[in-house]
Amino acid sequence: MRTVNRVASGLLGLVALIVGVLVAVEGVLLLARRPSGLLPVERWNDAAAGTTLGDRRVLWASVIVLVAGLVVLGAQLRRTRPTRVAASPDHQPAWSMSRRRVEHRLADSVGGIRGVSHAKAVVRGKEDGWRVRISADAPPGQATAEDVAIVARDELVRLGADDAVPVEVSVRAGR
Repeated sequence: MRTVNRVASGLLGLVALIVGVLVAVEGVLLLARRPSGLLPVERWNDAAAGTTLGDRRVLWASVIVLVAGLVVLGAQLRRTRPTRVAASPDHQPAWSMSRRRVEHRLADSVGGIRGVSHAKAVVRGKEDGWRVRISADAPPGQATAEDVAIVARDELVRLGADDAVPVEVSVRAGR
């Protein structure tokens, strides 16, 4: 989404710049009482003067602008998972870590426990208030949820994460 936002912002800025330059040039030409050479302003004015609010073109243009606005608003309001999570041992967000890297490191650490398979870690929440959910399969008697939680906590300490990061562990009876 970050790339889409940057591309959309760049295109919108370019369009705004071009329109601004065209309006400025048209304004100067209007003040100099010269004919408009860049935009067919007179033709647009004649067409707009004969158009009423009840015209079908006005209705369809309004619907298209409304739908486009709602799509953009929905895209901006949609919650996305953060790409980075704050690692704040002193409750000061001095630096952050990649969310995906934290997930991979936790899954690899938990997967290294004898008997544990299909380990998966998911980081959820906001950048500065996140939590970890770990799920894994283990045969009965091989590894417990406490074992997985201890290994996950140790890995979070190695990563420099805050001790207050909640860790939820789910160990299923596996193969």
